[in-house]
Amino acid sequence: MPRSTAWWIPALLCALALDAAAAPVGTVELRDGRKWEGVEYEIKGDRLYVKFPNNRGAIDVPMSDVKTMRADPTAGRPTPEEGDDEGPGDGPQASVDWEGRFRLDPPPGWSAAAPGSPLMRAQLVHGARNAGLAVFIRQAPGPGWTPEPGKPIPREVSDEVGQDLQARYARANVTRIEVSSLFDAPVLKVDAGVQEHGDTTQKKLVELRFRRLGLDYSLAYTVAQPDESALAGEVPRLLEAFSFLPAVVHTDGEYWDYGRGFWIKRATAEWQLQAAPFDEEQPARLLIDGGRAELTVQLHPGTDAEGVLRAIMNKRKEGSRYFESSKLETADHHGSVVRRFQFEDFNPGGRKKLLFRGLAAAVGGKVLVLTGVHPLSDDDARKLDGELAAMLDGVRLWDAERLRRQLAEAQNAIALISQGLTAHTAKRLDEALQKFDQALQLCPTYARALYLRALVKRDQNDFKGFRDDIERAATLDPNGNYDAALVASYAKEAELAERAKNYPEALKLRVRVYRSERTDPNLRALTTCANFIWNEAKKDMRQIERHIRTLETELRPVGQDPGIASYLATIYRDTAQAFQRENNFRKAKQWANRGKATAVEPRQKQEMERLLEQIQQAEDRARGR
Repeated sequence: MPRSTAWWIPALLCALALDAAAAPVGTVELRDGRKWEGVEYEIKGDRLYVKFPNNRGAIDVPMSDVKTMRADPTAGRPTPEEGDDEGPGDGPQASVDWEGRFRLDPPPGWSAAAPGSPLMRAQLVHGARNAGLAVFIRQAPGPGWTPEPGKPIPREVSDEVGQDLQARYARANVTRIEVSSLFDAPVLKVDAGVQEHGDTTQKKLVELRFRRLGLDYSLAYTVAQPDESALAGEVPRLLEAFSFLPAVVHTDGEYWDYGRGFWIKRATAEWQLQAAPFDEEQPARLLIDGGRAELTVQLHPGTDAEGVLRAIMNKRKEGSRYFESSKLETADHHGSVVRRFQFEDFNPGGRKKLLFRGLAAAVGGKVLVLTGVHPLSDDDARKLDGELAAMLDGVRLWDAERLRRQLAEAQNAIALISQGLTAHTAKRLDEALQKFDQALQLCPTYARALYLRALVKRDQNDFKGFRDDIERAATLDPNGNYDAALVASYAKEAELAERAKNYPEALKLRVRVYRSERTDPNLRALTTCANFIWNEAKKDMRQIERHIRTLETELRPVGQDPGIASYLATIYRDTAQAFQRENNFRKAKQWANRGKATAVEPRQKQEMERLLEQIQQAEDRARGR
């Protein structure tokens, strides 16, 4: 679909370097054609400093000579294990919002991150700089309004935008609102200076606003000034990360249907998906072995899911002498209320007893019934039962009413946060604590509310409560930098844990320290701690891969950092060499390839290539070639 791009070049040139962040490693290209890969680069004033690997020196050039710069997208990114199936369009880096009906696909150097606000549905963050792209959704507060190029923005619209930003941010100064375009359609473009709640960093906001499906969408790019030139060339690709999901998607393995309000996915490639988008009664069916087991999707008139199920089951019971073991209960299915059912019966003329199990819900103005059926007596009955259960559990329902309820609660929570901040500033601590408690009752995973409540508890000398809230906020939103408030405490605790040889606990603390203050000493302390765990893991080859997965999990919050990526590449190299000594050449190649994919320095990549050659030679000798 064509996109109009003229508006973003002057509007989206703004971002800030993280003072504590390590210099990114990636590619720098100048306007005169020179291009360097695998180099460190850092902006200092109006010049870019480039450091070459292997002590080959450094240069600095004017920022005006820089065409593009981008961090290596593979730095710290885990490589999927063999056999992993992320599914079409839902990879580990993509954010797919089924309810909001959009997706974000990060361009190189950016990655998906946990939403930092209850109205924020998804966000991308830059791997080395203080910049992000977020999608906010809220209920449209009034009648629709279509922006018209060349015409002034109505006062009520500009007032509404200003009030919304004042509720979302601690400070918001709108400098301009005008009509622009997205997907060649008119949208509002808002320029503002903002400051997050509980943060001292001033950011520039450029936001596109539009209405769809009775909802307000905001595509918000925030960035702090010193990174303006570094990210300017990435803005077009960044905005292309956003796209709407189509109404119907049908592949060999999955079926999305927003009109009917459901998504299903097959359990394995053995299952065949039959889709009939225009069938008013049965739009989809999954079956195996010609129908020996199946999952059917059926649509019934009305909105009474329980009534429809009771009618189906009663009709079946009246026509069969074998109907038994029936169940019907209300349940929660990924936040939607459904009716689950189960019974056993023979099909007319059938020779095997069947288990019928499924769920029903009112969606899209009709009752959607999903029914899984498999024989109870076949040799693989347990396998079929597990696969049908997995497919039923994986079903997603489009519940517009639930989304509206969530958005209303989120907007109320943000209003309470604003009231709590006002009370905290006025030193009315009990009132502030009450407001933040109420916000968290509505949105328990609102990390920013936990952080702000922690500050109130600190002022009340409740230091345990302060720490508990900070740590939970940091867990919910690893990119929020909430750990900075506890970094000195974490470092001291890590030292004590290391003295006690409790290295797993020490590593968790070292990661938190480095995530907040990315200095070389903190990186060395982190990798030294990780090496204690790694050296112990190498003693037992049977468990070595499990230990690596543990290390990867603990290091994931800082996994995109070039220093961590280099460290993991070294771990993968050592693992490959260990498997080579065991003559397990398949595993040796697998880990050497992971090391090559993870390495951020050309030297490391060349080392992995040589290792792969050595492994192949050793395998050839072992087989007498």
